[in-house]
Amino acid sequence: MKNRITYICSDRFLKGSLKKLFSIFVNDGYPKHFLKKAIYSTPFFDGPTDDLPLIDVNYKKIPMVGNITDMILILLRGYPEINGTRYNSKKCSCLYPPLKDRTPVEFKYNVVYKTPCLGCNGCYIGQTQ
Repeated sequence: MKNRITYICSDRFLKGSLKKLFSIFVNDGYPKHFLKKAIYSTPFFDGPTDDLPLIDVNYKKIPMVGNITDMILILLRGYPEINGTRYNSKKCSCLYPPLKDRTPVEFKYNVVYKTPCLGCNGCYIGQTQ
């Protein structure tokens, strides 16, 4: 916000606009010492200053397998375009059984069911609602 005000306002209205920004953030509950440092002490930032080309970074997930994962990640540090991250291959569903019982079919909605007739060889087909 400070950069936007600094970019848009003329020098004549800059001081008043920064005071207005300060009071808005104070009303929103930001600490005054943080706002003084952020608004009045930091220089104007006009975007990236270096002309280095941006590197397209590829992120790779590597399963945690003993020390092998650490060795692979150390090797990948030499390549700035690849960023490796570890993940645990064991899911919680493998470690713990389902905590809830399954709902019986007769209590579910939109279930088609078949009930044999007691008096004949026919059957009744219905749907729960």
